[in-house]
Amino acid sequence: MAVAFTTERLDEKKAAVLKINGKLDASALGGFEAALLPLAEDAALERIVLDGTGLQYIASAGLRVLLKAIKSMGKRKARLFGAAFNQQIVSVLKMTGFLSYIDLREDAAACLS
Repeated sequence: MAVAFTTERLDEKKAAVLKINGKLDASALGGFEAALLPLAEDAALERIVLDGTGLQYIASAGLRVLLKAIKSMGKRKARLFGAAFNQQIVSVLKMTGFLSYIDLREDAAACLS
């Protein structure tokens, strides 16, 4: 299954929601970078929400992209949220220390309130 990315900008909330559907593995790396990094570098955005409702798996390649985004956002005090990640994704993020940098919520709406 190919991975798909959909971005919704919410300028009034200074936020963007990036919906991820499929598996974030090495084959999806280029698309994930192209979708996430411009958002992470956008000074107009104070928060980015990764909607993981359709995310099935994340490999180390996906984690490297997350790390780049976190570093870029940290320079300007923007926040990264994760929404609706399955338990396997949460476990990977916890084991790798990413939960120190990603604020997990039940759904995208909770990340935007």
